[in-house]
Amino acid sequence: MAGNRSTPLVKALKGIDPPTGSDKPLPPDIAYYKRDGKYACSMLIKHSIYNADHYIFEIYAEKDIVDGKPVGEPILWNIASRWALGVMFTNLPNYDAYLITAHAVNSFGLTSDYAIKRIDAYQPSVTPPSPPSNLTTSYNSVTQQLTVNFDGGGMYRTHTLTIKTDTEKTYKSFYSGNAISVSLSLDFTLTLFAIDQDGNQSTLITAAAKTECNT
Repeated sequence: MAGNRSTPLVKALKGIDPPTGSDKPLPPDIAYYKRDGKYACSMLIKHSIYNADHYIFEIYAEKDIVDGKPVGEPILWNIASRWALGVMFTNLPNYDAYLITAHAVNSFGLTSDYAIKRIDAYQPSVTPPSPPSNLTTSYNSVTQQLTVNFDGGGMYRTHTLTIKTDTEKTYKSFYSGNAISVSLSLDFTLTLFAIDQDGNQSTLITAAAKTECNT
């Protein structure tokens, strides 16, 4: 109340990462880069963690980098710590070719030159995907739930299931193990096929079953 206070107890805190040097950092080495489907690409880097405080990854249109330097605005960008091994972009706006870049920034705000690689334009596939297999069902008469299982997968692929009784219902983006409400005492036919990201459709597989009892 009188304003008296004790002598402060002081202890120095040590940061996890010491500041990087004041010299201009070196750019990272791009060890790996590729297009990952229609709208994604990835990059892995090699670097010295003591040379950079963080890394900035950017995507540019080809026309927006001249003589190794950006002259336009990045389409996408991401910041990663000095410990980062790379980056993945999953929201490229179209199929075009791009330049993916990485540069280092040190604790004093100095930036390195740009490491740059070209990501080729996406080439749509015209080959149908392989069909799913081992289409099986199990039915629970208490909950009236039909569980559908099958083998099939792969990146950038979905499955479409059609159940036909006296009526027909189609489920898009269907996954193995999904349960569907189905009425009792019905014969039905299942039709399943895969669709890849380019709209190519696999051959159909079918299965017939009854909704009679718990299985």
